[in-house]
Amino acid sequence: MKNEKDMSLNIYGETLCFIIERYGKKGHVDQAVELFNGVSKTLGCQQCVEVYNSLLHALLRGEDVPCSGE
Repeated sequence: MKNEKDMSLNIYGETLCFIIERYGKKGHVDQAVELFNGVSKTLGCQQCVEVYNSLLHALLRGEDVPCSGE
Protein backbone atom coordinates (compact mmCIF):
# COMPACT_ATOMS: atom_id res chain seq x y z
CA MET A 1 0.00 0.00 0.00
CA LYS A 2 1.37 3.42 -0.97
CA ASN A 3 1.54 6.16 1.61
CA GLU A 4 -0.27 9.46 1.13
CA LYS A 5 2.87 11.30 0.00
CA ASP A 6 3.43 8.82 -2.86
CA MET A 7 -0.16 9.23 -3.99
CA SER A 8 -0.05 13.04 -4.17
CA LEU A 9 -0.58 14.71 -7.51
CA ASN A 10 1.90 17.37 -8.59
CA ILE A 11 0.32 20.18 -10.58
CA TYR A 12 1.54 23.58 -11.69
CA GLY A 13 0.45 26.76 -9.92
CA GLU A 14 -1.17 28.06 -13.10
CA THR A 15 -3.40 24.99 -13.25
CA LEU A 16 -4.37 25.39 -9.61
CA CYS A 17 -5.17 29.06 -10.18
CA PHE A 18 -7.35 28.18 -13.15
CA ILE A 19 -9.31 25.55 -11.21
CA ILE A 20 -9.85 27.82 -8.19
CA GLU A 21 -11.03 30.68 -10.40
CA ARG A 22 -13.41 28.39 -12.32
CA TYR A 23 -14.91 27.15 -9.05
CA GLY A 24 -15.56 30.79 -8.14
CA LYS A 25 -17.05 31.57 -11.54
CA LYS A 26 -19.47 28.67 -11.21
CA GLY A 27 -20.41 29.67 -7.65
CA HIS A 28 -18.62 26.76 -5.98
CA VAL A 29 -16.71 28.90 -3.50
CA ASP A 30 -16.63 26.17 -0.84
CA GLN A 31 -14.81 23.84 -3.24
CA ALA A 32 -12.35 26.62 -4.13
CA VAL A 33 -11.53 27.17 -0.46
CA GLU A 34 -11.28 23.42 0.18
CA LEU A 35 -8.89 23.01 -2.74
CA PHE A 36 -6.83 26.00 -1.59
CA ASN A 37 -6.59 24.65 1.97
CA GLY A 38 -5.47 21.20 0.83
CA VAL A 39 -3.05 22.03 -1.97
CA SER A 40 0.23 21.56 -0.17
CA LYS A 41 -0.84 18.38 1.60
CA THR A 42 -2.60 16.51 -1.19
CA LEU A 43 -1.51 18.11 -4.45
CA GLY A 44 2.15 18.84 -3.79
CA CYS A 45 1.77 22.47 -4.90
CA GLN A 46 2.86 25.48 -2.88
CA GLN A 47 0.51 28.31 -1.99
CA CYS A 48 2.09 31.23 -3.82
CA VAL A 49 0.89 34.79 -4.37
CA GLU A 50 -0.86 33.80 -7.60
CA VAL A 51 -2.83 31.05 -5.83
CA TYR A 52 -3.86 33.46 -3.05
CA ASN A 53 -4.97 35.98 -5.68
CA SER A 54 -7.01 33.31 -7.45
CA LEU A 55 -8.75 32.43 -4.20
CA LEU A 56 -9.54 36.09 -3.53
CA HIS A 57 -10.87 36.40 -7.08
CA ALA A 58 -13.07 33.33 -6.56
CA LEU A 59 -14.36 34.65 -3.23
CA LEU A 60 -15.21 38.01 -4.74
CA ARG A 61 -16.96 36.40 -7.70
CA GLY A 62 -18.92 34.22 -5.34
CA GLU A 63 -19.66 37.30 -3.21
CA ASP A 64 -18.60 35.50 -0.02
CA VAL A 65 -16.43 38.40 1.16
CA PRO A 66 -18.36 40.95 3.23
CA CYS A 67 -17.77 44.58 2.33
CA SER A 68 -16.40 46.79 5.08
CA GLY A 69 -19.38 49.16 4.68
CA GLU A 70 -21.99 46.51 5.54
